[in-house]
Amino acid sequence: MTKEEDICKEVVAVLQKIGGFIKLSSVATDGASSMTGKTLGLVGLLQKHGIKCPFIYCIIHQESLCVNQLKWKDAMKMVAKIMNAVSVILLLLQAEVEETLKRIQSHKGVIGTIVLNAEGIPIRTSLDNSTTVQYAGLLHQLTMKAKGTVRDIDPQNDLTFLRIRSKKHEIMVAPDKEYLLIVIQNPCE
Repeated sequence: MTKEEDICKEVVAVLQKIGGFIKLSSVATDGASSMTGKTLGLVGLLQKHGIKCPFIYCIIHQESLCVNQLKWKDAMKMVAKIMNAVSVILLLLQAEVEETLKRIQSHKGVIGTIVLNAEGIPIRTSLDNSTTVQYAGLLHQLTMKAKGTVRDIDPQNDLTFLRIRSKKHEIMVAPDKEYLLIVIQNPCE
C-alpha cells in the first residue's frame, strides 16, 4: 500500500467515525503531487470514495512551493538593481531641485522660497520657521480656493500660476499635483 493510500484510509476512517462524508466541507492539502494526484494522490483516492467537496491548497504551502521553484537570489539581485537606479534618479532630481531653488533665490529682490507638499506642509524653505509656517498655511488655503474657482469657471481648466502683489511684497505660487512652490520677493528691487 502506498503512502497516499494509507492517508486516504485514515481520513475515511475518521470521517466515518464522525458521521461520514456528508459533514466534510472541503479538503486542504499542501499541493504536493502525492496529495493532489487525480488518480493515485489523496484527492483522487478520496474522490473514488465518493467525496464531492472542494479540494484546495493551503496558501502557506503554495508560497513555500513557489519559493522552492523560483530563483529568489536572481529576483533579489534585480530588485536591488532597480532600487539602486531609483535612488540615483532621486538623488539627481534632488540635486536639480536644489540647484533650481538656489538659482531662484539668487535673483535680485527674492526674499525667500518655500516648497510645500500636497497637504501644505513645508518641505523646503529659505525663511525662518515662523514666517514659513505663516506663509505656508495661508498660501496653501488661498491656492486651493483659487484652483477650485478656476475649475468652477471651467471644469476643463486648471490653475498653473498665482501671482499676488501688495505694497510690500510680490508672492508667486506655482502649484503642481504633488508640490507647491512659493517665491516671495520685494517688487521694488
